[in-house]
Amino acid sequence: MNINPGNYWPLGSTIQKSFQIPQPNHPYYLKYGYISVNPTNGLTVLVYRKGNLDSGDSGTIFMNISKDGGANFQQEQIIYGPITNFDCRNIAGGYDSNGVLYVFFAKWDLIHSNYTSINYLYSPDDGNTWSIDYILPNLNNTTFSPYGHIIDVGINNLGCNTLYQTWYGDDSTNYSLYLYKSIDSGVSFTLTNIITIYQSTNNICIEPSMVNVGGGCFLVLARIVGGTSFYQFKSEDNCNTWGV
Repeated sequence: MNINPGNYWPLGSTIQKSFQIPQPNHPYYLKYGYISVNPTNGLTVLVYRKGNLDSGDSGTIFMNISKDGGANFQQEQIIYGPITNFDCRNIAGGYDSNGVLYVFFAKWDLIHSNYTSINYLYSPDDGNTWSIDYILPNLNNTTFSPYGHIIDVGINNLGCNTLYQTWYGDDSTNYSLYLYKSIDSGVSFTLTNIITIYQSTNNICIEPSMVNVGGGCFLVLARIVGGTSFYQFKSEDNCNTWGV
């Protein structure tokens, strides 16, 4: 089986197989998460939240690794949690082009029934060691969540990688789509476009996912709440301005 990273990045695995991971007493096992491939060695990872409830319990973040392109997975391991009185949920992120694995997540306060922060942490060695968890700005939204795979744009004029991570939030008036941006290879992230990609009271857009088409062109697909359709947004100037 050829698992040369060139066969997997950036379009993903060509191997197809149905498999099942044991679900010991967790109805919401493998809910909220992502699959990502390390472009430097071909490792495939599943990162996910595991809990007894969809929300309202102490959800914990796990990962599982495959060394054969997803044909088989090893023993799962805890990345973050459990934390008393908090649900760690809504997992996003993935590998960048240097093989650094990022995990973005939202923390829900079980006592006060509200979101408290969007956090991220990273591993340079496929989950063997992890950074501390960093808190990101959320523009005083009352509801917020990271979503989708991290986007690595490549080397910038600082000699570092530019990274983007999509997320969405609600400021009690409108839901909006946002981006986090790093220009220092993921050492830090800031808000970009500060305003929003898009917002609407009639068509509430959440759960965005972004793809780098190339040549400064990016596409974002977002789900419309309560409907059966999606909105697609497009930037042709490296995420500086957006249109529908």
